[in-house]
Amino acid sequence: MSFNSNLSFQEIFDKSMMDRVKRFITHRNSNVSNTEDLVQETMVKALSRKKTTEIENINAYINQVAKSVICDNWERTKEQEALECNDLLVSNNENPELIAINQQKIIQLHSVLDSLPELRRKVFILRRVEGLSYDEISEQLEISQDAIKKHITRAMAQITLHVDRYN
Repeated sequence: MSFNSNLSFQEIFDKSMMDRVKRFITHRNSNVSNTEDLVQETMVKALSRKKTTEIENINAYINQVAKSVICDNWERTKEQEALECNDLLVSNNENPELIAINQQKIIQLHSVLDSLPELRRKVFILRRVEGLSYDEISEQLEISQDAIKKHITRAMAQITLHVDRYN
């Protein structure tokens, strides 16, 4: 389907397009509860493009936008999980049982971090704990941003696997 500036909004984003985007996102997103939100965000971003006459293939364009939305959502989710982990660290909860559980979780996190290859651990800590940007990490460690993304993805997969195994 080619984009033509004479097409109406309804012709571009009809029910079948929405269904196709929903299937695309559902297939790539493990959190089913936010699928509708991601579909809506995809459509809003697709519509906000200024020069729509340059789009030759609307399906390919929408897929690219959806991939971007999924990646942004994944980043937000992981950052939120990191903040929740930090909340565990600074919790002033007086309940001895919860304190013991939180201490055990911290020990497990240290254990899995220690098991990561050195460069992967450094990249993960610089990004997720210290909050450095990809540019700053790239400059500091002299590696590409693609390598940084790969190390973070693999570190998160290993951490998730470890957490799932012990919970």
